[in-house]
Amino acid sequence: MCVKILEEESPNSLNLALSFENLALTFECEHKHAEAIVNFKKAMDICQTVAPEKVPNFHLKLGVNFRKQSQFNEALFHFNKAIEGHRAKNPNGEDLAISFNTLGLMLQEQGKWEEALLSFKKALAVYEVNGTSQSVVALSIKANVGSVMARTGKLAEALEMSEKLALELTAASAGAETIAAVYNTVASVMLLQGRSTEALEQLKKVTTLIETSLPNSMSLATAKINTGALYKSTDRLSDALFQFQSAVALLLKIAPNTVTLGVAYKHMGDTYLLQNDYEHAKEFNAKALAILGSLVPGS
Repeated sequence: MCVKILEEESPNSLNLALSFENLALTFECEHKHAEAIVNFKKAMDICQTVAPEKVPNFHLKLGVNFRKQSQFNEALFHFNKAIEGHRAKNPNGEDLAISFNTLGLMLQEQGKWEEALLSFKKALAVYEVNGTSQSVVALSIKANVGSVMARTGKLAEALEMSEKLALELTAASAGAETIAAVYNTVASVMLLQGRSTEALEQLKKVTTLIETSLPNSMSLATAKINTGALYKSTDRLSDALFQFQSAVALLLKIAPNTVTLGVAYKHMGDTYLLQNDYEHAKEFNAKALAILGSLVPGS
């Protein structure tokens, strides 16, 4: 009702723009990204005239919500606009670094590892210039670099970096999900190195950190997938399926049609195949292919 009154009485006011922004943020929290996009656009259109300094941040928010819907071309357009606007405002500002990092996360999700790494490094370069390379945000971006290294086979480097970052982030009182993401990377590397017992200990740390406080987080979904992969590698197939099914149920709620969901489906299909359940194996490998084939080049 308040928004409707403002639209009628002050159609180009900053207050109306802020009202649209607040409405968009509410939709975003509810994972209603299409509605969030509509309202962020309305806020941005008003700010083009009354508060142009706010426009780059709206491009960033639009990019995030398009990414959540796996509309990567639209997201890329808005991330680039955010980078362009923040660079013009302050080439050494944290807003520019955050824009590069957010772009890197999307490129990482698409399996574009080299481009993601470049974007993360551009973000870190800003923190190096402004003297805040040990801030919690900068450390979390370094964690993203470690994750890419793990994905590209640089296991020893990824492990060394991630174990150090886990200690630094804990000492800096970083958020639970940030620390959990690092533990996930450590576990992934250890799993690839055949160190199953140590990997499981890292995954237990993730669960302890966030299962109660952040039950709808991507880090928890990733931990469930990694735990399932560990169980699958040690022939605990029923336990593996339980973990993959839990991850899928969570991802369908918070991040449908993402690469992570496709990976979970692929693990489920492979596990059913190991159980000689060919119908379910075909079903879930088909679901994985439908997602990964559309989102990851060369899948």
